[in-house]
Amino acid sequence: MNFRNKSTKGYISFIALILVIIASLFIFYFINMRNTNAIGVDVKHSLDRSTKGASAMVDEELLSKGFFKIDADKAKETFETLINENLFTENKIKLTPIEQYNGKNYYIYQYDGYEDLTTKQSKLDKTPKITFFVFNAENEIVSNRPEDVEEYIDDIKDALQSVEITDNAGMGKEDMNTKIRDTIFSELTGKKIDGSLTNIEEPKVKDTRSFVLAVAEIPTNTFNGRLGAIYRFSTSRLNSKIIDTNN
Repeated sequence: MNFRNKSTKGYISFIALILVIIASLFIFYFINMRNTNAIGVDVKHSLDRSTKGASAMVDEELLSKGFFKIDADKAKETFETLINENLFTENKIKLTPIEQYNGKNYYIYQYDGYEDLTTKQSKLDKTPKITFFVFNAENEIVSNRPEDVEEYIDDIKDALQSVEITDNAGMGKEDMNTKIRDTIFSELTGKKIDGSLTNIEEPKVKDTRSFVLAVAEIPTNTFNGRLGAIYRFSTSRLNSKIIDTNN
């Protein structure tokens, strides 16, 4: 009896089994990543549509005086309605004010999320955590003067730093909050929170037009079966004229 041949065949069979298991894990991982990416895209599109509707909620009282500002409460209510409709979240997303004015020129609302969803229409198993900002500059007319824009940017920085966007401790809670804040602030201003420059050539905030910002923490099932999260954000600005210029 050739024990060596049997041993070799057994070894080859074992290697083949390991390769099949690894290939299966890769396939499962790939499917999981594609599903997570699809969820992220869907939420981003929903945020875009919802912030666009919210940013159109002009303050009628100020408008009658010729000033263009966003009505924070109306914007919040519009965003709530649209995001629940777009994500099929059973009207569970209800934003609560966590800072309203108090001498500041911004409003912040938040919903903790992570509620179970039962509807088959939604791609989500749980509701996302939402942080919603409304920014109105202190000056009544829209300005692109550097000193006015810089003051506006200071308000944006203050607002982002005043709230925890995530409670997820996956990479250290503070590290994750810092990363999210830097990503958002960079796109808005071309700089990180600490003032260091980024490679973003066309920042969004070049004047003091009012705008809304929505950030979503989306619960997802990770490859190893644990509950993780991905993040998406969207901004939309009030369409108003720049009256005050550098000239």
